[in-house]
Amino acid sequence: MRAAGVKVTVNGAAPTTDALRTDADSGTSSRVQIGSAGFRLIKRLDQIGVRRWDDDRPAFRDFRSASNFPDDMQWRIAGTFAPYEKPKTMRVQTEAGIEQDLPVVGEVHARIGGKRYDLTAFEGVSAQDLWIVFKDANNGR
Repeated sequence: MRAAGVKVTVNGAAPTTDALRTDADSGTSSRVQIGSAGFRLIKRLDQIGVRRWDDDRPAFRDFRSASNFPDDMQWRIAGTFAPYEKPKTMRVQTEAGIEQDLPVVGEVHARIGGKRYDLTAFEGVSAQDLWIVFKDANNGR
């Protein structure tokens, strides 16, 4: 039951009896909006989670900016992708603290400041995509 006058949408349209999708179903989970609040469903291994928000929450409404470094074109670095003959698997911890095995498809070799770096390349969303995890001073801990 919802309060009178509160607009409810699923993916920007009136709700239907269709099942809600997780991000694992099609890459994009259903977006449920109820007034200023909403949620999406995520699937990590065999667990379902909820990503929720409320645009009217004071902490969100008053948020101005995250600390970051200005763009610096010297950090646009060319690299060479070296695919593995057969993908490997690496156990990583997700942002939700769940460990899962992810496919590692190769390495990207790059030179930064004259020093060679080999970056682990995870499988991306499509065959043309790679996912590389790195950390800098913006990441905090």
